Amino acid sequence: MSEKYLHQFKKLQNVGPSLEWKENTRNFLINQVKRDTLTQETSWVNNFPFNFYIFFRNLAPSPVRSIAAFLVIVLIGGTGIFAKASYNPKSPLYPVKITLEKIDLVLAFTAKSEARKYLIHANNRKEEALKLAKESGYSSAEKEEGISAILKSMEKNISAAQSSLSIIQENKDKSTETLELAKEISEKANESLKDLDEVKDIISLKGVKNSVAEAKSAIEKAEDVSLEVLIKEANGAEKTLVISQDELKTLINHKLERTVEKTEALKQIIAKVDLNQVIIAQEITQGTTKISIQLNIQEVVSEAKGMINQAEAALIIAQESLNKEEFTLTLNKIKEASEAIQKAKDVLVKVESPEELEGTGEDIAEPVDNSNQPTTTPSDNFQKVEGATEEIILPSSTVETTPEIIK
Repeated sequence: MSEKYLHQFKKLQNVGPSLEWKENTRNFLINQVKRDTLTQETSWVNNFPFNFYIFFRNLAPSPVRSIAAFLVIVLIGGTGIFAKASYNPKSPLYPVKITLEKIDLVLAFTAKSEARKYLIHANNRKEEALKLAKESGYSSAEKEEGISAILKSMEKNISAAQSSLSIIQENKDKSTETLELAKEISEKANESLKDLDEVKDIISLKGVKNSVAEAKSAIEKAEDVSLEVLIKEANGAEKTLVISQDELKTLINHKLERTVEKTEALKQIIAKVDLNQVIIAQEITQGTTKISIQLNIQEVVSEAKGMINQAEAALIIAQESLNKEEFTLTLNKIKEASEAIQKAKDVLVKVESPEELEGTGEDIAEPVDNSNQPTTTPSDNFQKVEGATEEIILPSSTVETTPEIIK
């Protein structure tokens, strides 16, 4: 354990600048020590001063509050009060649960054990979201607020687990424990994604959809890192007993199937786009005349279809590679397809609302039939012109000649 970091921690107790600066510096030094030492085997005697300091800081600013919380748990642990409060962020007892998790996290002395605890906490958040979604004793607004907060915490835990696994990977740690961790992340990814979809189906509100999409995106990224670790090991000279070729093939196939489903969902949305609707892409004023330029919807749809075709081509190669157990190529092609899908979404957002496409992140909402909607849709990206007494709507083909028209 480097003594200079511990020395800097002690000096910070008397530093005069703001508390915010002190806290940011502490966090930086803690992360630096973790990166430098947590993947190395060191004596517990050397680690003890640093771990004790982190333990104390996580209990601050009120150790008495933590002791009191523990006593509360002991007193009411046998009742159903704590069980119900354990999944409601608004409950006074919920912070007690989070505090205990933080204490548990402090006791993780290696990056591998830290990542495992983050995974446990992320799974706790997922279970809380499911329970709160199914609970009948709360209003929709309360559920939306609570689930959004829970899933935001879940997203942070998953991202932290991914960061820990990335640190292990950078240090070329190929121990059995590391491979088991990567396998666990990959196995739980598919299950967690399905559970989050269930949450979204039960509480179909915008805030929940957005939170689900962000959490799913974090899971997908963590899954990518874990699969890369497992694939590198599978391609190595020494074969591991942690995961078989068939098990790895199954995990990759789950990701491939989900990507195919996303492609099909976007194709359905494209098929339902109203090509006759009028969407204003640009507005120009000259005196009291407002000139509106229409968006060429056919060009937008054609561009999106091109992206989907790219995704499907990549997925065909991915399936063929998976059958041949060429796992590296398979994962690369799945990533290529995912990028094409995201580009298609970025194009389609011009003609479909973000909520209808996906909310945010990786999720895709059910397509909505716009056939009964008004044929003229004002653009949200341009400010309405005040004082205009005449309006001219031009097709998109006249965009290049607009300056001449104004003259």
